[in-house]
Amino acid sequence: MAQNFCTSIPAPTSISKFISDQPYLSMLETKCTNMRDLKLIHAQLIKNGLAKDTIAASRVLAFTAGNPSGDLNYAYLVFTRIRNPNLFTWNTIIRGFSKSSTPQVAVSLFIEMLVSSPVEPERLTYPALFKAYSQMGLACDGAQLHGRVIKQGLQSDPFTRNSIISMYSNCGFLSEALKLFDEGGDLDVVAWNSMIMGFAKNGEIEYAKRLFDEMSNRSAISWNSMISGYVRNGKLVEALDLFSQMQLENVEPSEFTMVSLLNASARLGALRQGEWIHDYIRSNGFELNVIVVTAIIDMYCKCGNIEKGLQMFLTAPVRGLSCWNSIISGLAANGFGEEALKFFSRLESSECEPDSISFIGVLTACNHSGLVDKAREYFTLMTETYKIEPSFKHYGCLVDVLGRAGLLEEAQEVIRSMPMDPDAVMWGTLLSACWRHENIEIAEWVAKKIIELDPSESCSHVLMANAYAASGHFEEAIQERVLMKEKQVEKQPGCSSIEVNGVVHEFVAGGRLHPQVQDIYDLSNDLSLMLRDEGQPFLDSDSIDDLSMRAHGSGSGPSSSDSSTFSNWVSKMDSNSAMPAADQGERETARRPRGRPAGSKNKPKQPIIITRDSPNALRAHAMEVGSGCDISESLLNFARRKQRGVCVLSAAGCVTNVTLRQPATAGATVTLHGRFEILSLLGSILPPPAPPGVTGLTVYLAGAQGQVVGGSVVGALVASGPVVIMAGSFMNATFDRLPLDEDDAAAAAAGGQHHHNRVDVAEIYGVVPQNLLTNGTLPPEVYSWAPGRKC
Repeated sequence: MAQNFCTSIPAPTSISKFISDQPYLSMLETKCTNMRDLKLIHAQLIKNGLAKDTIAASRVLAFTAGNPSGDLNYAYLVFTRIRNPNLFTWNTIIRGFSKSSTPQVAVSLFIEMLVSSPVEPERLTYPALFKAYSQMGLACDGAQLHGRVIKQGLQSDPFTRNSIISMYSNCGFLSEALKLFDEGGDLDVVAWNSMIMGFAKNGEIEYAKRLFDEMSNRSAISWNSMISGYVRNGKLVEALDLFSQMQLENVEPSEFTMVSLLNASARLGALRQGEWIHDYIRSNGFELNVIVVTAIIDMYCKCGNIEKGLQMFLTAPVRGLSCWNSIISGLAANGFGEEALKFFSRLESSECEPDSISFIGVLTACNHSGLVDKAREYFTLMTETYKIEPSFKHYGCLVDVLGRAGLLEEAQEVIRSMPMDPDAVMWGTLLSACWRHENIEIAEWVAKKIIELDPSESCSHVLMANAYAASGHFEEAIQERVLMKEKQVEKQPGCSSIEVNGVVHEFVAGGRLHPQVQDIYDLSNDLSLMLRDEGQPFLDSDSIDDLSMRAHGSGSGPSSSDSSTFSNWVSKMDSNSAMPAADQGERETARRPRGRPAGSKNKPKQPIIITRDSPNALRAHAMEVGSGCDISESLLNFARRKQRGVCVLSAAGCVTNVTLRQPATAGATVTLHGRFEILSLLGSILPPPAPPGVTGLTVYLAGAQGQVVGGSVVGALVASGPVVIMAGSFMNATFDRLPLDEDDAAAAAAGGQHHHNRVDVAEIYGVVPQNLLTNGTLPPEVYSWAPGRKC
């Protein structure tokens, strides 16, 4: 139709003069801001016969394919109507599709250019193609294009070289990227940034940091890449620290920086940090677009401040689908399941249509609120009404809600009906439900499935051991732990963090690096004992990191005005596991509530208040010493690390290479070779320094021929296979010399503090050890965490 309006257009002396001579083209260059304006101008160009001119069409194409307000489909229609596209139009349309969600079209257009066009690609053509291959993750196909670039002698071009480095690094081909990087000579900041992003994306965060430190001229993108790399790799504290350094060097952060920092604060549960970043965004005039608003809502919800999350959502200038998804998921995660479902109903009536992420939030809300029928209803709504194919996460949510409700057979049937093969995580969800409901039969079957899929997965072994212990099968529980040792399957330690006075402290189960580690462990031990005395569920070693985190928050004193806590294992503990409130001072602790709704079976217990009168209770232990380890040395190391005395009651297993003291034997000391079964093992171990004569073991053994030998252990006592020891541990033992004099006995009966017959331990040690006090009263210094203590 356009050809009817074709007019003869004189060849312009220059493109700029031609555009200035045509008013509608000038308007396209200076006035056009959206597709509505573009279509009006394009209609006039068609009417005036200019639409088929290559220069005019290329300007229309540049806006529709390259402008954020453009339309790629419209651009493609314009491109197909150009009779003889020149290099500029080919590059424009290829570049547009390389940045889109369909980068494969860019590659198809390039092939069409090679096959059906006389135009030859040049240096501005290739970077867009390498970007397309990078988006598709097809570095091998991109390598073929790299060969073409080398043949054309374009690899030395900085623009082309940087795009090749970016493609290789983003696709995980780090050695190829590094080789090209090293051969580059004088590299610009773009190449450095590409390498930093590539190494960070592929988990090589330490190498990325080394490159970052070596950069002589860092751009804002360099800082953003490093911060986002830390967040991607879980180095959240490091990300916040790097932002502080960025501020000191007066580097202006971007919107991308703010979103990365909000994500770091959300994952850490660092509410005060997140609030500061939110204030920074407002005070520095950052645009509150959908991406930023979503990150702010997500941060507040994950830090437990659902009120501010709702406020941000309701007052946001823009509200996209991601904002809806974030508030629905936040309400669900914070225990407001019914409210999350109401917001989903509002989403359905809005201009946005729910997607797969929306339904993950809805199913999570049903899960946390115990709404089994609603979960089934929404799952059907997703598949039948919205035609959304369920993913692993959707099936996982449904299996979890059924498993929590005790519908284990139905949960099994859901897994069997999945169109994809279930992975270890899916089976682990069902195994967790079996442990919760003490269904050993299904649990054993599911555990075998997990081990078949991933023999190195520790979750199945841990949950099975817990299930056995919960149902009273203690031998099987110990055997499961022994099996983990034999297979060298290691359990990932739990990790918690706490924000005190704007500083984020991280704690890992078994960690010893914090400067206040001893005080923290002392308090966490007391907390654990109090939980047990109150009949709370037993907390395993993975829970100690969270108790340590709480202890640190309490030990910081009432002067620490705010502390926010977050734990990566909180999903493993329902709210029926009480969390002690060690200090009821002025501090507010923001924590996401978890678990069951009111009126359900597993109700949260009342918080336990730890006082100065915490009992010095004896703690029972079942200890396993691995094959080849020295039992005496292992017990001494345990006592030293825990700073607790150990009283050994019994042991089962075999030993070899035993050195004993037998007073009736010539020489008094005898070394026994061979394998012996332990009949009895008794004694006590105190952490050093300890008074003479109070630490030692006595053992009785049965030999292969039935002979029985025994004596005091004075040398090696090496385990031949796993040895299980039953023992008790204690703190703050007193040392008395017996018998008591009459005055001492009377004073003891009256609660007096007479020390006539008591050994002066300070003379023995030079110092008073932590586990052996000179009287039976715990001094105030032991309770460094006590409310009102002045530090």
